Amino acid sequence: MIDFIKDAETYLKTGDYASARRCYVLARRDDPDDWRSWFGLARVITHDFTVVGDGNWKKFADRAYALSDEDGRRYMNMQIQHYFKAIQQYMHSNEPLGKNADYRVASKSLSDYKLVPQDKHSNWSESRDRAFGIIMVILAVTVITLLLLLAIRQA
Repeated sequence: MIDFIKDAETYLKTGDYASARRCYVLARRDDPDDWRSWFGLARVITHDFTVVGDGNWKKFADRAYALSDEDGRRYMNMQIQHYFKAIQQYMHSNEPLGKNADYRVASKSLSDYKLVPQDKHSNWSESRDRAFGIIMVILAVTVITLLLLLAIRQA
């Protein structure tokens, strides 16, 4: 069986968020009760908690939190706590993000965080996911139909 979570983590490390998203979606389809795929989607939306964008990531993080064990919750709390601190500091300051910041957030400096306009931030989209699923079903039906026609023709 393919380890989609492991592949997604590799893509996240290289900054290939689109491929990471695909792997997490496939992992979620294989095992919808695995919190890592849900939290991974939150990480993809926020570019591994380096982009301050919309709140769509929160629904994935909430689902992951509900499914995880104590160790998973501890890990997620650590990641999200640093992210919230960075966002809060930005929202309450009149300075550009990162200016005069002297502590690190989630092993990244605050200057690594950036606002991304909504129209330029490619969030995971359920409609794109559904479209991909429909295309895959159509392709599977077509292949099965062709195989049946070939079998009938040979008989």
